[in-house]
Amino acid sequence: MNDENPFKPPCSPLVDEHVPDSFISGALTPRQLGTAGWLSLGYAVLGVPYAVSSLSGAVSDAPFMAGLMDAMTVALTLVWVHLLLVLRRLLESRFALSGIAKYINSAISLTVVLTVLSLFLGDEAASELGAAFIAFVILLVPYGVVMALLGWRILSIQHPYDYLRPFAWITVASGVLMATVVLVVLSMVLDVISAGLLGLVFFRAQKELNACRAAAAASASREEPD
Repeated sequence: MNDENPFKPPCSPLVDEHVPDSFISGALTPRQLGTAGWLSLGYAVLGVPYAVSSLSGAVSDAPFMAGLMDAMTVALTLVWVHLLLVLRRLLESRFALSGIAKYINSAISLTVVLTVLSLFLGDEAASELGAAFIAFVILLVPYGVVMALLGWRILSIQHPYDYLRPFAWITVASGVLMATVVLVVLSMVLDVISAGLLGLVFFRAQKELNACRAAAAASASREEPD
């Protein structure tokens, strides 16, 4: 047991000396991390048909399917915002990553604005360069830049989880492609992969937090007087 911190468990395959108190006794729970992990995987799975349908425009002439696509757009946006918020709390509490809030908050704001604009794109003819379309395309640039900077900031972590560094590199690449606008399709492909990796990151954090709290509880029970 760590003499300086009774809540810090000894090393194990899932717990290392770099686990801070803010993560062990913080507001994040294993259940929240597990839920975020499953939501990330679900986002990745649904992202494939959603991206194909969006790019093909096959459902634009069917009112029911168009409405369904709008509903999926809103649902996926809400999920993505939630995942970004959980990621922010994880990066701050587990890795003490400072300055990450400004990138994630900016990404959330731009995501919401892009989603709102996308809901208006269906009302504009494909041959017309309406205001919503122009604004949407313009905002892809700062969104891509913010995501690239977010991934780059994550790469500065000294002792990351196994899947966190690949997630960060793909986020950087996806952001760069998004910022070019013309390569946005490739960016969408990478987004699906990064969502899957993010799910694995959350599951890894869940296992570590479970191990930390179990070890802390065991240490506390051994110290209780008979």
